[in-house]
Amino acid sequence: MKKQYRLTIIILFIVFLSTIISLIVKSTLFRSTGEVYYVGISAPFEGAEAGIGAAMERGISILVDEVNANKAVSRQDLGLEIKKSDNQKISDSAVKSAQELVKIDKMVAVVGYMGADAVDSVSKVYENADIPLINISSTEEIIHIDKYPNIYSTVTDSKTETGFIANYTRNVLGNKIVTIIHSSSDHGRKMAEAFTSVYARFGTQIHYTYEFNAENYAASIGELITQIKELKDMGTIFFAGDTASAANFVVQARDAGIKNLIVGTNVAATAAFKDAIEAVVKDKDKVSAYTDGIFISAPLLYDTAGAKAQQFKNRYMEKF
Repeated sequence: MKKQYRLTIIILFIVFLSTIISLIVKSTLFRSTGEVYYVGISAPFEGAEAGIGAAMERGISILVDEVNANKAVSRQDLGLEIKKSDNQKISDSAVKSAQELVKIDKMVAVVGYMGADAVDSVSKVYENADIPLINISSTEEIIHIDKYPNIYSTVTDSKTETGFIANYTRNVLGNKIVTIIHSSSDHGRKMAEAFTSVYARFGTQIHYTYEFNAENYAASIGELITQIKELKDMGTIFFAGDTASAANFVVQARDAGIKNLIVGTNVAATAAFKDAIEAVVKDKDKVSAYTDGIFISAPLLYDTAGAKAQQFKNRYMEKF
């Protein structure tokens, strides 16, 4: 399970491996040799979600090694290197990170940004600089090329993902009694609405819906846990929040004796989720026990991903 958490976000980079190589060829076809080009990473490298940035850097380092080993690149004495910038998901931090990266000469592309607000806030920065941005996180809506001509997404939008996990919970697991716990952010509220609408389509009402404060999530979740821990009819819990708040909720809920099945989206399918649990759990030897009884959606299943995905996973595991 830990290896799956660690690899899920990394495997997404297979999707744009050929894109990066083609961008390098396009950039260097008529230029002199002996130059270094860059791929940027904008992600959290500090704080509760630092694991996301670390995982992205590891995955892209494999890409960089493969590009630099390519004979068409090495014959021209060209090179590709990583430039990373810390981005804590809020709009101001996202814009600052984007401005830092576009100033770097010979920037081929940038990978990163978590959530629609961050993507929207930096879209014009990359469009004006004519630098492609590859987004790896679910956004509220599909990224349309007419609105974001320089942005490419490797995963589905959160509405589709939420609809999938709702359908799975209702029609595969057969769980009709559900409690929704969502953040106060627009993203969290829209995910709650999407989940509710799927259940309504099958004539099933959501049993309880609770909202926690996204800005002060630890204290707010603690108050919510106190309120709901004695309830006997919560059923399955759908959690709609980011990685840090999801980990915090899981730990507080399990510590309070709430053993209900928890379902959620790919925010819990990353190394950052495991790292965030380790940061708050009291007994480090029981970290795996907190992740039992959780069903999550993920953008990739290794068993059906094909040979390239398996080969990439093997290279990643061998290196890291």
